[in-house]
Amino acid sequence: MVDRRKAKMLKWGLFGGILLINISVYCIFTPAHMDVSPTFVRLNKIWERVEKCIFLIVDLGLNVYFLHLVRSRLIANGFTKYNALFRFNVCMVVVSVLMDSLLIGMLSLPNQYE
Repeated sequence: MVDRRKAKMLKWGLFGGILLINISVYCIFTPAHMDVSPTFVRLNKIWERVEKCIFLIVDLGLNVYFLHLVRSRLIANGFTKYNALFRFNVCMVVVSVLMDSLLIGMLSLPNQYE
């Protein structure tokens, strides 16, 4: 990213957003696993899925933005040697999103320890 101001805003915005999500997970996860109330247990099951979905969206958004920058700034300007890098990164984005999706799906599997 060429614009340092934009990069700084993206970096600090993501930091703040992920920090808030992690704080909320801590505030819900701890009481849920200490069996404070059934409400916290239900809320934790829901929030875990929501949190993972938010992370999937952030991951996908950052990866798509990176791919856009590579294609629009490098490949479009004649740097054809970056085509292989672009194709490899597209494959890695697909793998990353599939892994995030599998993680969300695995939350629905029965848990023998509950």
